[in-house]
Amino acid sequence: MDLISKPRSKSVVWTYFGLKADEKGQPLNTGEVICRLCRKIVLAKGGNTTNLRSHLSRRHRADFYELTSFATAGGASFEFQALDLNHEELNEDVPLLQTPTTSNYVPDAVVPPGEPWLHGGPSRAMLSLPACLSLRSDGASSGEEQMELKVYAKCQLQQGVLFGPFLGEVCKGQMPSNLRYAWAIRDDFAFTYVDASDENKSNWMRYVSYTSNEDEHNLVVFQFYRHIYYKVSQSISEGAELRVWIGKDYASLLGLGMSGNAKCEIGDKETALRLLQDVQLVTLPEPSSTSLWSDSSQSQSPMPVISESSSSVTDKYDFLPGSEKLLSHPNAHQHSAWQFFGLEPDPTGRPLDRSMAVCKLCMERVCCGGGAADLQNHLTIKHHLKPRDITKDRVLAAGPRLSHFNAFLSPLTGQVTNAITSFLIKDLQSPTLVEGEGFKQLLHTLLPSYKEPLSSQQLQTILRDHYIKAKINMVQLRAASHFVTLSVDVWLHSWQNSCQHYLTLWAHYIDDCDFSPHNLALATQKLEESGAKDLNLQAVETQVKEMAQEWGVSQPNLVLLGMEERDDSASPEEPQVSAEHFSEGLPSVPCFFSAVQGCVEEVMLHPVIFKTLCQFQGVLSTLLLPPAQKRGLYHHHARKLLHSLTKSEQDRVKLWAHSQPTWNLLYPLLNSLIKHKSLICDIINTSSTSLPSLRSEWKVVEELCLVLKPLDVACRTLAKEAFPRLSLIKPILTGLLSRHLVPRPGDSSSILKEVKRMMRRNLASCYDSPAVNRVLCVACSLDPQFHGLGFMEEKEQVATFNWLKQEAVRIAKEDSDAGENDDCGDPSDPSCHAGLSGMEFLLGDLFCSTPRSRQSSVEESVDMEMSVFRADRGASLGVEPLQWWRTKATQFPLLASVARVYMAAPAVAGNAAQDFAQEGPGRTTNRKRSTIPPESLDAILFLHHNRISTA
Repeated sequence: MDLISKPRSKSVVWTYFGLKADEKGQPLNTGEVICRLCRKIVLAKGGNTTNLRSHLSRRHRADFYELTSFATAGGASFEFQALDLNHEELNEDVPLLQTPTTSNYVPDAVVPPGEPWLHGGPSRAMLSLPACLSLRSDGASSGEEQMELKVYAKCQLQQGVLFGPFLGEVCKGQMPSNLRYAWAIRDDFAFTYVDASDENKSNWMRYVSYTSNEDEHNLVVFQFYRHIYYKVSQSISEGAELRVWIGKDYASLLGLGMSGNAKCEIGDKETALRLLQDVQLVTLPEPSSTSLWSDSSQSQSPMPVISESSSSVTDKYDFLPGSEKLLSHPNAHQHSAWQFFGLEPDPTGRPLDRSMAVCKLCMERVCCGGGAADLQNHLTIKHHLKPRDITKDRVLAAGPRLSHFNAFLSPLTGQVTNAITSFLIKDLQSPTLVEGEGFKQLLHTLLPSYKEPLSSQQLQTILRDHYIKAKINMVQLRAASHFVTLSVDVWLHSWQNSCQHYLTLWAHYIDDCDFSPHNLALATQKLEESGAKDLNLQAVETQVKEMAQEWGVSQPNLVLLGMEERDDSASPEEPQVSAEHFSEGLPSVPCFFSAVQGCVEEVMLHPVIFKTLCQFQGVLSTLLLPPAQKRGLYHHHARKLLHSLTKSEQDRVKLWAHSQPTWNLLYPLLNSLIKHKSLICDIINTSSTSLPSLRSEWKVVEELCLVLKPLDVACRTLAKEAFPRLSLIKPILTGLLSRHLVPRPGDSSSILKEVKRMMRRNLASCYDSPAVNRVLCVACSLDPQFHGLGFMEEKEQVATFNWLKQEAVRIAKEDSDAGENDDCGDPSDPSCHAGLSGMEFLLGDLFCSTPRSRQSSVEESVDMEMSVFRADRGASLGVEPLQWWRTKATQFPLLASVARVYMAAPAVAGNAAQDFAQEGPGRTTNRKRSTIPPESLDAILFLHHNRISTA
């Protein structure tokens, strides 16, 4: 037995600390506790947590921040909020969780001291079973399999509960003969295996049945910091058997060629792990001639012994049992990271593998081919030990040895690794970027002392670790929300001359406590092609539901669907999204930018307008991109034109000279042409060569600019918002459809009238669904900026407030039903009838102590709130809606619940608002993410969109 939890501890700070136990399982010394993160011994006399908090704040700042923020958020139910358990029953059997920061983590049971299995007692694996589970033999089996044990749930286990780590003998370099009780762990260069065949060297997780059928599993396996864990993928009812599936993330990590959307077809676990045998044959590089273990050191010291300086470290840190058998490195002095590592001995006492060190704090193998920098990187990432912490804990004088340590263990290694990883995440770059000669030269110029650049494979592993850790934390964050709105960004990924459609799923919700918004990017997957020419929304809907179910979202409030602009390399025949809506009554609201994009692109294909744009492109191309033999003729005119333009206008004009403008740049370009019309006409007239006069084309450009201006203003209004809300769409649409896109008597040109009709028809068709219109109206009615709905006709105002009332009643009843289900159990339970008189018990809900006419129904409460709400003055334009609702939530509790639902809904999908304002090639999110390989898309986009940095 290693560490035990402090008896009767009330502070969650003790989650990160444990006590050494004697043979009876009692604390040896209650005044000295050991940090579970870095194994440092901390004084805590009398159970005082002052030193413990100080240690966490200095050494493990991120964990301390999560601890304090969780405590202030009301973490009284910290220990087992996701389990339907009796807490008193578990106090003795289940210790506090160790390093995971999620409250859904269930650790193994404390194994009694003395190794009872050596004296005929139960095996270690059976003793480690948590109290919420049970072991039973399979009665249906026969023969040798009759005594096979399986794991069953003693209570309901909610989705997201974590178990682990999976324990067993670690096999490196050779695949175990029996893979039934084994899992593979992907390291930087090879695979290691955890073999749980021996029941006395493993834990209860060996008994969990494996299923090769994705539809039958309720657990998935995943690797986290080189350990194997199980996560509950769907709710497990009491008495149900636990069945683990290999999982798509884990299979992808092992490189089993399993796509993100496909069903698992690799068969049983043994077959899957055997596929890694060929990969396992890759050998690690031998240490170079500059390795710290030289031949002369071997000959002079054939039997390395533990140096005296190691004892001073054990006074500060508690090394795991077994670390005393490791051989010390010759450079393991007081100020070296080697003090925390040792080398495995062979039967003769020599180092078994000099390129692989074993950490004394966690007994994990660390490749040290790159020197002590690899060891320091492990200490920094895994145990939060930085070089200054190691130096600070030493008692001896530094002297010349300290300077050697600083040169030997540069703190830049971990910092550079984190900086490079953060750079890839923020700028959406491929991990293969670090293998380019230019990047290596840049890094060498900036940091000449940095000798071991990361490989793309190592970076992918680091990114994957950050992704899994962030995903676990985000599952807990999202689980706190009741009503969720989803938005889907469908976009085209161009990778190595192959274009595939992908979709990114977002979740939007507002906290019940303080009206703070949350916008989370959940996942990115390749879109399952239906084979049709158009993108079928039914196929999109099916995939969105599957992705949402993985995050515990079974019934979203609505779905906002957006299509990214077509890639430049795509042909006009590329599939486009079909004009239909999600089935089963689930409203799918189009992204406003996608709707405007469709309108503008259709207008650009109008024969007259298309010809006009080509004429202007030809003139600009002749002036700015003339042939070499005519460059002198147009050089003066080109300089004259560019000199009169601003920098942004120059970029737009040069871009148009190369290719047709994109929809979002069309209006700024045309407006710039009209602004400099006289100059362009003078250049055309004074040119010695024949350029088209463009007299009739100017009229078309001016009329088209008039039509595009209100659309551009609408898009830029949304793009300026920190969060473009769905509540803005209804007033914007009303202004466009009833004012700016309506043909006027003064419109003399037939082209102008036709363009207005086209745009008005297309824009209206995007939102003509009654369900979509209802969503837009309800969202707008809850926005205090449009409180009175003065831009609507009276009939539409009445309908909107009726819809708002119906939504308020629906949401209130759903909340009430959920509360009743939680508060009252089985009616046969005597506790439900406690305090009732005999007549009340007999009549049940037929009895009412007060007249029914005096009871305030939900409808009446909503009516009262609605009357006061409509009499309120609202807010002026520009006021933040959530700030207004924060102050009004107590006055309008029922309407505030509706506001939490609809104020969380976005008007645009993905990064459409940010990309609209971007100009020039290579600046939009779509162009950046096309450089990322498919296997890294989900992790990098998840970390990028959720602003998770590693720096």
